[in-house]
Amino acid sequence: MITEQASRTPVGSWTVHAVTVSPEAGAPEGRPTVVMVHGLGMSARSLLPTARLLARDFRVVLPELPGNGRSTRPADVLDVPALADALVDWMDRVGLPSAVLVGHSLGSQVAVHAAGRHPDRVTALVLVSPSRDPLINTPWKKALRLLLDGPRESPKLLPVAVVDYLRAGPIRMWRTLRASLETDPIRTLGRVRQPTLVVRGDRDLLVSPWWARTICAVVGDGRVATVTDGPHGLPFSTPADLTRAIMPFLRDYPGLLS
Repeated sequence: MITEQASRTPVGSWTVHAVTVSPEAGAPEGRPTVVMVHGLGMSARSLLPTARLLARDFRVVLPELPGNGRSTRPADVLDVPALADALVDWMDRVGLPSAVLVGHSLGSQVAVHAAGRHPDRVTALVLVSPSRDPLINTPWKKALRLLLDGPRESPKLLPVAVVDYLRAGPIRMWRTLRASLETDPIRTLGRVRQPTLVVRGDRDLLVSPWWARTICAVVGDGRVATVTDGPHGLPFSTPADLTRAIMPFLRDYPGLLS
């Protein structure tokens, strides 16, 4: 059995909404907290199916980044480095010294920046459907491929995405997307020294096999896992397959599973 609890935490002038999913008896002693970071315009709801499976072994926390979900919408749109800093500021406020970061899509970019900018706060990285593929290098290309990906996802994801996108607002999402493409992905990845797993669905239109391999070649310690018949939205559409891809990585990393 698992428990789910929502919280709202003041972080500077913002309030960050988060959902914590954990074993009813508590996570085994010594295991790190897993923090899952959602994608563009999305909320914790897009990650809950996978979080509930990971919570058999870990305490899993799903913060909603400023401007998304039920968190505060800053007047200015935050770029990726600012979102990464906001994530670490939230970790400070909730008393979380370090965590395994599991980022999805744009959340992977946020997780990578957090690992590079605050290396002592990130134990390991899991990059699920990581965005910023240089082969898809314009907002219009990404938006079109995201639209084409829709029919490949679980039908239950559509109402979640519609509500989350409306809540985030199309203008904020567009500006965030444009800002995300202004980063230098190779340079940013070059700062990562944490063990890193890249998980890509083989039907993902937004992440090429080349990009998944390139990430692993650039980071200090990387490996790739592929989800068969997996679309872009792996955490919601194929949670069991994604969890099976993640757990061997966590088992192989010393100290994460005992």
